[in-house]
Amino acid sequence: MRRVLIYTLLFPPIAGAYIFAVQRINPFKGELWLALLSVYVTCFFPAVFSAWTHDALRHRGYRSIPSVFVGMITLPAWVYFFLGIRDPRLVAAYGIAGLLGALCCWAVSRPSTGTC
Repeated sequence: MRRVLIYTLLFPPIAGAYIFAVQRINPFKGELWLALLSVYVTCFFPAVFSAWTHDALRHRGYRSIPSVFVGMITLPAWVYFFLGIRDPRLVAAYGIAGLLGALCCWAVSRPSTGTC
């Protein structure tokens, strides 16, 4: 449960900050709550899938670092198939954002739970 909370709280802002930087969008210009809500709606399911994969790999006795690639795969797949973003450069940017978000969450959740 702690891992899912860490991922759902940290993954969206980290991935959103990277996406805002790539798209050169200033989230502080305009409705801040709307930008934050859109980031959390977009990144919620990839964060949960990454946390579940991290937990599943940890319980199986494997190293849990491959769980960061789940964030790298699910975030661009989510925006490509469900949100209709078809620009290859933007989909690649979402993939990098998912990788960065999942990697940071993996690094934070690893020492707090005492496992790999």
